[in-house]
Amino acid sequence: MVTSIKGNDTSTFGGEIQTNESSIVSNRPMFFAYLSSNPSINDAVNTTIPFDLTLFDTDSAFNTSTYRFVVPTGKAGKYFFQVSARIIAPSNTDLALSQAMIYKNGILVNRTYNDYTGNYIRTSHEIVTNIVECAEGDYIEGIAYANTVSNGASTLASGASYTTFYGFKLIG
Repeated sequence: MVTSIKGNDTSTFGGEIQTNESSIVSNRPMFFAYLSSNPSINDAVNTTIPFDLTLFDTDSAFNTSTYRFVVPTGKAGKYFFQVSARIIAPSNTDLALSQAMIYKNGILVNRTYNDYTGNYIRTSHEIVTNIVECAEGDYIEGIAYANTVSNGASTLASGASYTTFYGFKLIG
């Protein structure tokens, strides 16, 4: 079987390909979440990032109250996720350690880990990605961690280009 996609310069791709009369291949659900404000995160504590806005959410699977993506019924499979956290130290101190993490059902899946001891910094931008096998009802969340020199609360930068969380189902 040969599948082709035809279009012109004004074509757009909506995330689905019909391969014959009854079969549709889709990379949905997909979502993109971000922060509306600059929340504080306590020093040396894993903190769920409070993603409260979505740029898009094709299947209404991202909950802006719990800050989690929940795999919808009938949508089990492999997913690609990325969590990005721009972490800013308080004005009176520096970052010694910072992390961004992906959690599935409350268990660590993957993380970044940057130790700045001896070469402290003011701001870090942590990005972590992973492919995760998900069953219906599984939930995925983004976690941030910051440890400062003087135990002060750090801040996460808001906006769709700083602290973000996105994911989509892989085709196949």
